[in-house]
Amino acid sequence: IESGQYANAIAELEQIRLQRPGDSNVLSLLGRAYYQNGERDKAGFFFRRAMRTGRANSQQANALNAYLLGMTQSAQTGLSAGQTVWG
Repeated sequence: IESGQYANAIAELEQIRLQRPGDSNVLSLLGRAYYQNGERDKAGFFFRRAMRTGRANSQQANALNAYLLGMTQSAQTGLSAGQTVWG
């Protein structure tokens, strides 16, 4: 993820997730990789799942908060550009 090769990171993390499906760290990293790759819906899914899978640590909570803040800002930008909530 740090190198900016998000598609590669996603592929590797998905393989790890198959071996450790309940690992909140893996789920959180997947959320981060998808978010950085521009796949906001998938990112949200994995961030929420990481939070529910166990005790979320502060890093996971911060990642979820950043995702939610980004979604809020995207919605506000779209609305200010004249888009409607319904498309």
